[in-house]
Amino acid sequence: MSFLAWISVSENCLKEGKPDPKKIDPIIYITGERKCTVLGDYIADAFSIGKGNKDE
Repeated sequence: MSFLAWISVSENCLKEGKPDPKKIDPIIYITGERKCTVLGDYIADAFSIGKGNKDE
């Protein structure tokens, strides 16, 4: 199991005082696949992406 112990962000990686993932451009290690990748593009707000697919 992995976890973050400490995060430090340069001021030039902040947007409106908060960390901006695009500016930070982190490398992400995928354990099961033993691969490294980077963050992709924004696709939707959390918990709302499936709202358009609900049967009514």
